Amino acid sequence: MERKLIKQGRNALTVTLPAKWLKEKGLKNGDTVQINTKNKELTITTSGGADNKETTIDTKGWDQKMLHHVLNARYIEGYDNISIYHDKNQRFTDIPAHYLGMIIESHSEEHTVLKSTIKVPEDTFQSLLRRSAHILLELARMLESKIAKKTTDAEIKEQEFLLDYNLRYCLRYLNKYEQTERAYKYFLLCATLESAGDYIRKIAQHNKDKKLARIIIHGMEEYTNNLFRNDVKNTYKSLREFRLQIPQNTFVEGIAQSLAENLYNFVAYLAETNPTAP
Repeated sequence: MERKLIKQGRNALTVTLPAKWLKEKGLKNGDTVQINTKNKELTITTSGGADNKETTIDTKGWDQKMLHHVLNARYIEGYDNISIYHDKNQRFTDIPAHYLGMIIESHSEEHTVLKSTIKVPEDTFQSLLRRSAHILLELARMLESKIAKKTTDAEIKEQEFLLDYNLRYCLRYLNKYEQTERAYKYFLLCATLESAGDYIRKIAQHNKDKKLARIIIHGMEEYTNNLFRNDVKNTYKSLREFRLQIPQNTFVEGIAQSLAENLYNFVAYLAETNPTAP
């Protein structure tokens, strides 16, 4: 399909978009689109919405964990309607609590339909990422209150669940709405934050050392602050200092070392990723 370039202003050239494509995407005057360039290619994608995707899964004979794993995959892939054929004993009442924006549209003994209630997301990916990083930081801060017996293991588990819940939606958002060149780096960043949450929860289960808790809290504060300032140099520097400050004598200190190592090993991709960019 050819389109003629039309001069607009001194240096700008414009091109019209096909009316049929605009109608299919539900776009109107004033809406925005994403324009991405790579080598000689230019792609235009919708930024405010995405095509409705449907899938059907036959989960008969599966155990509950396998069911959740597959649903995670379909949810992250961006499916809006997930039709599930299942055994009578499979549980579905708690499933929407794991997936932001999904509800049970219909349910019977052997068939359940999950449906997305989010047509056009109000949040940007950057705001979702900030929210997840804040939840992670609050999880780290709970290490001190756990030692002081002001926080329980159940509350820490709930905070980690909240982190996973938000990061899962971040991954869905990337697949469904953030079709940019840097998307795969955002995937890596989300995975790094999720792993950090796992390490912090394990530390909370075993740690009784206030000094170690403060080292971890300070390390996570520096990491998140530098991350959203897009300060790669100081992120790298602070993570090196974080690793050096952690002793290497006990089991829980070994987990803390793994936490710092995980963040440090994946800092390189941040050099070309700006989490605050529009």
